[in-house]
Amino acid sequence: MRKYPGMPELLEQFMQEQDAEEHWITVQELRDRFGLTRYQCNTVSGFLRRL
Repeated sequence: MRKYPGMPELLEQFMQEQDAEEHWITVQELRDRFGLTRYQCNTVSGFLRRL
């Protein structure tokens, strides 16, 4: 996980805000919600692929 510092926490925060254990979301929606940069979105995408 060292390539993705903060990603697990970011996703956990999102899920807590949704009050759900499962939720479909796109990387673009995460980008818009958290104001992420394009580079950070690549990181999110890579992290999710590895799950």
